[in-house]
Amino acid sequence: MIKDNFSGSPGDKNKRSKLARGETGPLYELEAQDLIEFAKVWASLDDATAEKLDELIDDPENAELALRTVDLLERRLGGFNEEIDDAIATWRETNERDEDDDNFGR
Repeated sequence: MIKDNFSGSPGDKNKRSKLARGETGPLYELEAQDLIEFAKVWASLDDATAEKLDELIDDPENAELALRTVDLLERRLGGFNEEIDDAIATWRETNERDEDDDNFGR
């Protein structure tokens, strides 16, 4: 019996067969170190912050986030992904501080 050298979870084996079929996922072409660094930052987010990021990405103009949450997301994840950066910028433009607006940064 020939034993392959591939070890890992069943999900890993499914990924190998996807690669064998010439299929890849959306992160396939990222530099490995960049992907690892992003994964570490993502894993360090608490569930509530991760949910707020989802809300921000889905609808940046109407996402109900506190300014401190947006600042945290920008510090931790800024520069990793254009869509995340654009969502943060859109949220900031939509929620620009207005001297008379007490709702800035909800």
